[in-house]
Amino acid sequence: MKKLLLFIFTLLLPLVASADAYNVKIDGICYNLFDNDKTAEVTSSNPQYSGYVIIPETVTYNDNQYSVTSIGEKAFKLCTGLRSITIPNSVKSIGEEAFAICYGLIDIIIPNRVTSIGDGAFYNCYGLIDITISNRVTSIGNYVFTGCDRLKSITIPNSVTSIGDYAFYRCSGLTSVTISNRVTSIGDKAFSGCFELTSITIPNSVTSIGDGAFDDRCSSLNKVYCYATNLPKTRESAFGNYVLHMTLYVPASAINKYKASAPWSWFGKILPIEEQQHK
Repeated sequence: MKKLLLFIFTLLLPLVASADAYNVKIDGICYNLFDNDKTAEVTSSNPQYSGYVIIPETVTYNDNQYSVTSIGEKAFKLCTGLRSITIPNSVKSIGEEAFAICYGLIDIIIPNRVTSIGDGAFYNCYGLIDITISNRVTSIGNYVFTGCDRLKSITIPNSVTSIGDYAFYRCSGLTSVTISNRVTSIGDKAFSGCFELTSITIPNSVTSIGDGAFDDRCSSLNKVYCYATNLPKTRESAFGNYVLHMTLYVPASAINKYKASAPWSWFGKILPIEEQQHK
């Protein structure tokens, strides 16, 4: 009997994570609460989250109000019954693998105060069709959208300066990508396996393109627009085996440099971008 009472009493107490952090459950959502700055982080739940989840901007615990500023690592990972989630504008960061393998999640809006999205945040979210990325996010990390094969198009906002390794790897349904003109690097295998992608525009800001960035079954990719007047640092495998069937459009002032350097010189056709713009 004493053991049973002790067990029940333990369940009623918050789990102390550190001197000023507590793990509590409020209205069906688990949080780490931080007393030093009165902020809250959404954490994982047992049983797992499912259905339609609305995260509030603030929560109250022991007469103290906490601002919900982050979604922690693996908070919703493997919540296959999750259908929809509303993230408040108070959230500034989304942790690693926060929504990984959430098969049932169809769309999501990342609010405008979010500046960082952790690696693998939406890894293998097979059902994800639409996502809106905050215009304050500065980088698309590694494996963030790997395996999101129903994702059709995505706009990378001007705040983003880098696209990580395997960021859109095997997003087989992706047909359209708009890369912001502040992106300077595109990681290894970033768009590898996107075999529905027909064209891509590489802005003048890009200085490096990773190994196999557009490799592995990018068989539909037939037009590449590269606005860089200085050739980006690029591995020879960047565009894979289909490069002979692609047309590369580049600034007329740099066309000879592209024709003299692999893998750019391997394109089936290399034409001035200005010519295409006037058609």
